[in-house]
Amino acid sequence: VNTLQTSRGCPFSCNFCPTAKLFGGSYRTRSIDAVIADIRARRHLSPFFFVVDNSFMGDRAHAVELLRRLARERLDIALTVFERHEIGLDDEMLKLLRRAGVRCIIVGIESLEDANLPAYNKRQSSAQAIRAVENIRRHDMHVIGTFVIGGDDDTASAGDRIARFVTETGISLNLFIVHDLE
Repeated sequence: VNTLQTSRGCPFSCNFCPTAKLFGGSYRTRSIDAVIADIRARRHLSPFFFVVDNSFMGDRAHAVELLRRLARERLDIALTVFERHEIGLDDEMLKLLRRAGVRCIIVGIESLEDANLPAYNKRQSSAQAIRAVENIRRHDMHVIGTFVIGGDDDTASAGDRIARFVTETGISLNLFIVHDLE
């Protein structure tokens, strides 16, 4: 699997994530020509590209332009990207992602316990995240769900609920354990 970076940083500041501190709250993008050249130079090694951007859609206009270019170029690649749950509620964007070669989206669900989400500074509900996952799957893309265990409102059954959700939806699991948000 090739790694690819199209941007650096994240416009959000989730409490459990070090990205805002690492990149000083800034968000920068690479030129689309440079990204395409990078893909062309390495796709002979593997058609699979893991896009390591902290938020692929952090600059929506840049991401749309890049996705349109990837779709036009027909590079025969399979991309995995990180993105917030909102992407799963946007059918037009999901169609563009699929046309551009995105086959997997890593979605920050974080918790199925709504009481935990404000502590993580997540502007979502578990119902919104669940709808987003279902919609991404309907657009024929795989989902890797990221979850955080250890929130103040987690109960002993929180892990069981996540395991059931992962099993029922067919997504893959990426789990983080939080000891202290500070």
